[in-house]
Amino acid sequence: MNRRLIYAIFFVVVLVPHLVASESEPLTASKAADIKKLMQVSGAAEISMLFCNQMVDYVINDTRSLQPDIPEELFVILQEELMQLVHREMWTPGGLMDRMVPIWDKYLSHQEIRELIKFYETPLGKKLVTEMPAMHREGRLTGEKWGEEISPA
Repeated sequence: MNRRLIYAIFFVVVLVPHLVASESEPLTASKAADIKKLMQVSGAAEISMLFCNQMVDYVINDTRSLQPDIPEELFVILQEELMQLVHREMWTPGGLMDRMVPIWDKYLSHQEIRELIKFYETPLGKKLVTEMPAMHREGRLTGEKWGEEISPA
């Protein structure tokens, strides 16, 4: 067997898995806590809550259209209860934010998370967080209008 081929096989079989494994870091309690902090300071948690609120609104409106004989007062109570449930469960152990931590861990190193936290604690980062919900709403409305314009109906 050719010496180059032996070196190539050794490199692929022995070294590459080691190099790839060393690039990923374990999810430590410290990193998980920093991910949750980043979710807070970046506004990601608030944006998740906006999506949850939209989901509750959709459920209420859909139920309202399917059950028009139900008094409006009951829909108000149902919406309040669903919102409280979503808000309460979002940060409980095993809730949405806990389920998001492994996703953030997969794409960001602990150092990157720390650097992002520093950015979001600056005046510019805080401005971005403050303006992002309005930008999201306007973008969604613009996208809806655009979708209507290009639809074939």
